[in-house]
Amino acid sequence: MKIKLGEALKYEQPTKYIVASEKYNDSYATPVLTAGKSFILGYTNEESGIYDNLPVIIFDDFTTDIKYVDFPFKVKSSAMKMLQPANENYNLKFFYYLIKYMNFQPTSHQRHWISKFAEMEFDIPERVKQDQIVEKLDKLVEMQSKKTTQLKKYDDLVKSQFIEMFENEKFENVNLENVCTKITDGSHNPPKGIDFSNYPMLSSQNINQQINFSNVRYLNEADFLRENKRTQVAKGDILVTIVGTIGRSVVVQDEIITLQRSVAVIKPNSNMNSYYINQYLKSETAQKQFSRKAHGSSQKGVYLGDLKKLQIPTPPIELQNQFADFVKHIDKLKFTIKQSIEKLELCYKSLMKQYFD
Repeated sequence: MKIKLGEALKYEQPTKYIVASEKYNDSYATPVLTAGKSFILGYTNEESGIYDNLPVIIFDDFTTDIKYVDFPFKVKSSAMKMLQPANENYNLKFFYYLIKYMNFQPTSHQRHWISKFAEMEFDIPERVKQDQIVEKLDKLVEMQSKKTTQLKKYDDLVKSQFIEMFENEKFENVNLENVCTKITDGSHNPPKGIDFSNYPMLSSQNINQQINFSNVRYLNEADFLRENKRTQVAKGDILVTIVGTIGRSVVVQDEIITLQRSVAVIKPNSNMNSYYINQYLKSETAQKQFSRKAHGSSQKGVYLGDLKKLQIPTPPIELQNQFADFVKHIDKLKFTIKQSIEKLELCYKSLMKQYFD
């Protein structure tokens, strides 16, 4: 049966739920929400005007971002709608998945619920079928969440192992350049234009817990060979971001890459293990050094000379290698979990297409 979204979902304006003070504190009880990526802006101790008609969909009228919320909250923005089912014939979570699948991209700065979304028509199945669809999608999302939590636990385990092996011991501190054969950044003048070839050129946006090849810039072979003369990235090197979000690092596996100037490559000598250096760069001690060395206001950066002077403890290579073996074992376990998450995501997308196309 075709029905307009505005007939299936009723909305409420957020006026009486808007937080009076933005002096948030994590010790306070009530979250202040946005429908955007940040979701929880902070926590307030205000006791009045708390939204508790749950569950609810919060809908950003300008960006069309949505969140499904099942806990009491307040909001910051007036540009929001609280969406509830118009009657018992409609499963709210079903419409949450439906709107997510639409992936609507606003092209103008206007309020979208009344002007756009409320007028959209869809074939909506009977309530029993809605419930069945929601049950299947919820199970997939829950499985993905559990797998993601497993990945986080493995990362915490590596961090814990590093602390246990190294942070309670006294090792000589030296400049990073003293235990490396080379520390350099990427190209300061990357070629203009994009040539969709097979040679990726990474920026700081592509470096996190691993190398992310989405939104990467690709070079032709001639450009790649020219740029790679400077950096010559090889397996076992460490990449670290020195512009933007500084101090993120990753060990290169088998990737063929070159770098923009926002990323530096570190080549350890024979007395240092890449996995040890990489984990040290993630440590609180190293991150504090990055913060002290950072320059710039709108965009933070670390000079290559300051990176070379970064202080690093030098435990025996045998101990570093032992830690590296542990990390490699964990990485294998994580790889299996990531494969499971990818399969679950494919299944999720397939079902969304089946149900909402």
